[in-house]
Amino acid sequence: RRCPHVGRIAFNSDTRSLVQDSAGTAKLEGQGTAQPQLGNELSSHFTYQCALDARTGRVLALRLVD
Repeated sequence: RRCPHVGRIAFNSDTRSLVQDSAGTAKLEGQGTAQPQLGNELSSHFTYQCALDARTGRVLALRLVD
């Protein structure tokens, strides 16, 4: 269980990047923080990578890294 009972997720806009390739797929990458509901545990930092259909905005793939 990576983050049970997450109370808040914050995405860092300074690390976010969006790039679109010629095939119509966009790649969104960045970093974020997950804070537990209980408040007595430390926040968990993560990196995310999303592949998106640039035409529809549909998420094609998602990867989270601790």
